[in-house]
Amino acid sequence: MVSEGPSEARVQELIASGDYDEALSMLDDIDSDDTGFVQALMGDAFLSKRDFESAAVHYRVADSLGQEGSLYNAAVALWSAERFDEALGLFVQVWERDGDALSGEAVAENLYFLGRLPEALRVAEEVAALGDDEHSRRSAGIAGSIRFSHFKERGSRIEELLRRGAAVYEDAAADLGSLLWEDGRLDEAEGVLRDAVARGQESAAIVLGNFLQDERRDFVGAAEAYQEGIRMGDAYSAYNLGLLLIQILGDPKAGRRWIVYAAAHGDEKAQAHTSLKHQHGK
Repeated sequence: MVSEGPSEARVQELIASGDYDEALSMLDDIDSDDTGFVQALMGDAFLSKRDFESAAVHYRVADSLGQEGSLYNAAVALWSAERFDEALGLFVQVWERDGDALSGEAVAENLYFLGRLPEALRVAEEVAALGDDEHSRRSAGIAGSIRFSHFKERGSRIEELLRRGAAVYEDAAADLGSLLWEDGRLDEAEGVLRDAVARGQESAAIVLGNFLQDERRDFVGAAEAYQEGIRMGDAYSAYNLGLLLIQILGDPKAGRRWIVYAAAHGDEKAQAHTSLKHQHGK
C-alpha cells in the first residue's frame, strides 16, 4: 500500500464526508508522482458518487499503473453498473492472479447470482478450503446453500458447510434452520433461526415465521417473525403475514393490505392472488 501525502489524506476526508465534487476538483490539482494512487482515489470518489462507469475507468487506469486492489474495485464498480459479465471477468482475473479469499468469494457469489451453479459451487468450495477468515466462511455458506437448496443434498457435510457460513452469509443460516427442522431437531432449528433474525439476516425471518406457524402453532410469534422480515425488506414475509391474518388470526382487512403490499414489492404469489381477486370482482 502506497502512503498518501497531506493532499491525498484531505481528499479521503472529503470523500468520507460526501463532498465528492470537491474531492475530484482537488485530485485534478494534485501534483503527485504516485499517479496510480491518485487514479484510485478518483475511482473511490466516483464510486461513492454512484458514477460507476467513471469509477471503473479510473480503477482500470490505476491497475495499469500498478495500484494494488484497483482491478478488484473496477469489478465492483462494473457490477454496480449492472455490467455483470464484464465485472465477473475482472473478478475471475483477480482470483486467478491472486488466489485470495476476497476475490474468490466474489467470483462464487456472482456466479451464484447469475445462476451458474456448478461453477459457483466449485469456486466456493475452493475458497472455503483456504482458511477460516470471513470470506472463506461466507464461501462455505454459499457452497452449503447451493448443495442444500438447489441440489437437494443432505447430510453432515452440508450441515458443516452451513454452520461455517451461518453467521456471515444469511442464506446459510436460513438453510441450516430448515435442515435442522427437517431433521426433527426442533429446538436447535428455532435457536439458529432466532439468532439469525437477531443478527438482521432477512431470509431467516420467513423461515422462522413458517416454523412457528406450522410446527409450534405459535401464530402470534409467527406474525412477529413475518413483521421482522418485512422490516428487513422481505416482500414474501408480507404475503405470508397476510395469509396468516386472513386464515387464522381473523383480521382479513389487515391481511389484504399486506398481500397488496407484497404484490407491489414483487411477490409473485401475492401478485397472482390480487390478480385473481380482481378477475372475480372481489
